[in-house]
Amino acid sequence: MDIEKNNIVDNSEILEKVKQQYIKDKIETKARKFDVTIKIQLSQETSDVVEADSEEHAKEIAEQNYWNDVYANELRNSSETDDERYYAQEVIEVMKCPVCEQVYEEFLPQEIHSTDDISERSVNVFFKRVKDYLGATNKA
Repeated sequence: MDIEKNNIVDNSEILEKVKQQYIKDKIETKARKFDVTIKIQLSQETSDVVEADSEEHAKEIAEQNYWNDVYANELRNSSETDDERYYAQEVIEVMKCPVCEQVYEEFLPQEIHSTDDISERSVNVFFKRVKDYLGATNKA
């Protein structure tokens, strides 16, 4: 009787490991790619004492110094973020069939899905076939 209980415990441990690996594999296969654009607006301020003949001449010298990176360290140290925005757009791979020249997206269109959960999207079978064909013929 004790031996049977030990076997059940051992089997349940194995089943739990298999279940955890299945969950891990399922999560990893749902990873999606996104193109993220980051827009940062900075303000920088520094001052300098320059020798010049006039205010206009002093401004010209300061401008030349700026474009020659004379103030680069001071500006970097005084930099403040005024605004930051992040934009993400999913990257969906497309393939063109060399036989029928039809273009297929990686996933079926959202309208076809019975659920609103985007993580449950179905891979387009025709896309997979074209990708496998092109991969087999080294034309991808």
